[in-house]
Amino acid sequence: MDDESFDGLFMQCVQTKRGIDGFLNCFYGFLRRRTDFFTTPTEAKQELLDHFEANLLYFNKAKEYLQKKQEEKKKRDEELRIKEEKRQEELRKAEEERKAEELRQAEEARIIEESKSEEQKNLETQLSQQKVVEVTDEQAAMLTEPKQEEVKSPPKKKLTPKLTQNQLPAGSTPPVEETKGESKGLMPINNGGKTDRYFWTQQLNDLTINFYIPENFQAKYIKVNLRPDHITIIHKGQMFLDGDFFDAIKPDDPLWMVDTVEGRKCIVLTLDKVAVRTWWKCALKGEPEIDTTKVDPGNTNLSIFDEETRPVIEKGLLDAQRKEMGLPTFDEEKNQQILREALAKNPELAKKFAAGP
Repeated sequence: MDDESFDGLFMQCVQTKRGIDGFLNCFYGFLRRRTDFFTTPTEAKQELLDHFEANLLYFNKAKEYLQKKQEEKKKRDEELRIKEEKRQEELRKAEEERKAEELRQAEEARIIEESKSEEQKNLETQLSQQKVVEVTDEQAAMLTEPKQEEVKSPPKKKLTPKLTQNQLPAGSTPPVEETKGESKGLMPINNGGKTDRYFWTQQLNDLTINFYIPENFQAKYIKVNLRPDHITIIHKGQMFLDGDFFDAIKPDDPLWMVDTVEGRKCIVLTLDKVAVRTWWKCALKGEPEIDTTKVDPGNTNLSIFDEETRPVIEKGLLDAQRKEMGLPTFDEEKNQQILREALAKNPELAKKFAAGP
């Protein structure tokens, strides 16, 4: 309906005549001078009214459409405002909970620290009250000599034969189900296990998997593809193995070779773990899992760590085993004991601590 091609010309005329009245007077003067528009006044008037009504209807529709869009925008803005207020309220509550948790942890740490300080003071008091008494050589010998019934031989630790990267110990048997206690899984063999398709061993930082292959397999036709969580072995274009690792490995520059172990041909694959200080329950997902609480850290090569890190690793291994058995770590157990003793000495503080911050 609209023809905007003359808008520029009309706008110039409106500006020149200083408004709509001057523009219409100029337009009707043009019709009077240059056309026969006014020769039929009744028809001319009706034609003007028809055009006026048509443009008024179009104007009202455009106005309604614009009002509708404005209302929709206002509604969207209101919804966004409500949503933002809700988000800010959630953030405020989360911040209050975080601060309350920090206060609770600080209070717990303060109680533990005060208990340690009190124990230290008591110890110093006891030491200061002790007297130094001179004794003869015979009396010193009697005091330092251990009683016969108190001398006990330390239990001998059963050593598990260590598995190299390329072979299992001769005569090794498949793992059996562990039934003692609540632990679940197979008894580890050299910190790993054995299936009908492969046997595997592990240390803290790496693991070795020996995949059984047919005798007619040749190394030049074998392709091993590795991703951090997946492995495929292809021989002459045919899929031989497709599986997911229990945990992530480092797929860069994998070390593998074809070897004969215990009379069986194998692909020997050595992999580096991404997460060190972690024992795998199985090599590939879906295979029988071992009981990691029975893993012997003594079979782990800790020489890759320096003297400062090695004790931390050993402690972490023991803590991990305790976690597997549902027990707290040594530090957690010690702090819990200190906290219990402190709360037992101060009932009012115990009530306040139980009620929370």
